[in-house]
Amino acid sequence: MLRVVAFMFAGLVLAGCRDSAESGAGDGLILPDPPRRALVLPGVTRGSWVVRTTLTDRAAVKRIVDEAVVAGFNTLVVQVRGRGDAFYRNGIEPVAAHMEVGSFDPLEEIIRFAHERGLVVHAWINANLVADVSAMPVDARHVVNAHPEWLQVPDKLQHDLVGMGARDQRFLPMLVAHATQEKGSVEGLYGDPAVPEYRAHVADIAADVARRYPVEGIHLDYIRYPGPAFGMSTRGFEAWKLDLAPRLNAKESTELKAAEKTDLMLSLRRYPQAFANHRREAVNAMVFEVQRRVRAVRPDIHISAAVFPDPESCRERQFQDWRVWLREGWIDSACPMNYAAERPQFERAMLAELLENPQRVWVGIGAWKLDLVETLDRMGAALRHGAGGTILFSHGGLAGQPGAFTKLGEAVTGSPARD
Repeated sequence: MLRVVAFMFAGLVLAGCRDSAESGAGDGLILPDPPRRALVLPGVTRGSWVVRTTLTDRAAVKRIVDEAVVAGFNTLVVQVRGRGDAFYRNGIEPVAAHMEVGSFDPLEEIIRFAHERGLVVHAWINANLVADVSAMPVDARHVVNAHPEWLQVPDKLQHDLVGMGARDQRFLPMLVAHATQEKGSVEGLYGDPAVPEYRAHVADIAADVARRYPVEGIHLDYIRYPGPAFGMSTRGFEAWKLDLAPRLNAKESTELKAAEKTDLMLSLRRYPQAFANHRREAVNAMVFEVQRRVRAVRPDIHISAAVFPDPESCRERQFQDWRVWLREGWIDSACPMNYAAERPQFERAMLAELLENPQRVWVGIGAWKLDLVETLDRMGAALRHGAGGTILFSHGGLAGQPGAFTKLGEAVTGSPARD
């Protein structure tokens, strides 16, 4: 905890050195009274992840809620920030392309329909994945276009891209080309949580949603680095150097400064463990900042995060230390995405997930690639091992399985499901 506070203090110092127009909205805003949570959270969560592309119109939104009721779900986790855009109205970021015409607000509509039927809604925010390279954003306000200096750079391009700077006309094309070539392992372009302004930006988005919509929770996804070969934005390089400086003695500092004239990224290779810790603490600081800002406007709100299922591996590879988030109370629930196709791997991962704080874990199940019998078996296994709930990926995937919602409902209630 002390390390996170120190990391955030260093970020504030760094941010203070920049023009104030680049900063996040900050805590000085005068906010109206927030909406109060309309429903009590269920004791055991039975939920589904609702992907943004299914929120096409009012009829589709109503159908999703009706299906959830038939299935016996009590929770919908609804994607409202997919790729640096908003699936709701009048937000901080530009609205999604399919929302440009008309007044339809998917988040407002699904909350209304869900609350009428007794379901709770969590607003799902993708924290660091900000663009698909196959459909690059054109809006000048989009984070990719407004702040390319916040974008993560892969290790093989760090020397070139950090050296040239994010405003160079070659910067984005080179980043997009890399993501396109590595699309099997890289899902797009990512914001860098080591950048204090970007952390503030994501926290502002989450707090804005919590302030304006009566959601029961804020759900964070992609709150990690894509892997160990990522992590240096042009702006983040300044944050890294600020973090590293007090760890070096005078001789080390002098030698490094001289060597960097010909090898800009030398510090990353010379101090790999310190750089790993820096990225881990950056993600921790983002989680801490989001929950701090959200709870300032909605103290009663539930905060959860989709996480990788192996706590040790993702701590080292994606710098996602979610057990710390639970211990510190920064999140109320962790949702491990346990999408293993084979049952033994699922069971092993689940037991690791539930080793600590099992009641605060909602086991994520990859229902889209399982038959319904296997999905139900895994849901039952998670609850028998003490999980606080289950959440299925995804609602749209279930809709593609004939009779899935009815069969799920019958399994939950023990009797034929009825709308």
